[in-house]
Amino acid sequence: MFNQYRTFHQRIAGLVTRPRKSWDIMFEAIADGNGELSLGRDSSGDLLSATLVIDGGEVAQYSSGVYERERFDKPIGHWPLYDAILRAKARGRSVFELGDIPAAGTASDKEVSIGTFKRGFASRLDFQLAWDMPLAKAGCSK
Repeated sequence: MFNQYRTFHQRIAGLVTRPRKSWDIMFEAIADGNGELSLGRDSSGDLLSATLVIDGGEVAQYSSGVYERERFDKPIGHWPLYDAILRAKARGRSVFELGDIPAAGTASDKEVSIGTFKRGFASRLDFQLAWDMPLAKAGCSK
């Protein structure tokens, strides 16, 4: 079923979005009981939605969601993600991490749109300041 998800993701995205090793790591996490993959199908068995959540300690991380939106006149990503939040709570997780929510002008239109979708599930937004500083190797000077 995980390979069906990977193929579905590629078809909907229109390209391969990450290296195979990344897919293998996500599969291993689920196989080890550290998360879940939820697949949604129509009555004929066609795959229409997939939501991937990886668990770490008390946190469940929304890792990926892909939905065949063109088949519906209403958004179909909301219920699978909400259901994933409820299932994470049932697995004993106390935090559901939605990932980055970029501001307009700081990312692509698609990334901002995904952030707007995520924002609708949050009871609060916690902002973090990340410092990115290159460090010289020990013994080297510039």
